[in-house]
Amino acid sequence: MPQKQLIIFTITCLILGLTELRAQESVLAAGGNVSGIGGTVSYSIGQIVYTTNTEASGSVAQGIQHPFDILGINIKYEVYPNPTTDYINLKITGFIPSNLNFQLYNIKGRLLQNKYIKDNEALIEIKNLMPALYILNVRNDSNEGKTFKVVKSK
Repeated sequence: MPQKQLIIFTITCLILGLTELRAQESVLAAGGNVSGIGGTVSYSIGQIVYTTNTEASGSVAQGIQHPFDILGINIKYEVYPNPTTDYINLKITGFIPSNLNFQLYNIKGRLLQNKYIKDNEALIEIKNLMPALYILNVRNDSNEGKTFKVVKSK
């Protein structure tokens, strides 16, 4: 990452981290997927609050399962558990991760891990890190992908 981009990324993370540093509001009891003739639905049991913000340019829904569209391919990223203590599970469906990698940053923008993803699931070890907010970037070689906030608890 060039120096200028790293500085912009760090400042953005600090601003977002200082204004919106919150963990999940509830612990889910269960969840899963249901498929039928009309399509597929992902659900969670035990989530107390659910909000969706909609504007003319699009919408954002609370949760960890959000599809991401790259060149007409529907990619679904799942990062769980969040908050976590020892490991982050990263699951990718709808795409073969031949050129995907992940980067894990601390809130100051320091790169902690950078690895290629060999399978549709990756187990990211964070048990030796301090409890804090971390940024997980999942990218392809064209720098397209998804970013997640991950909370490491005690």
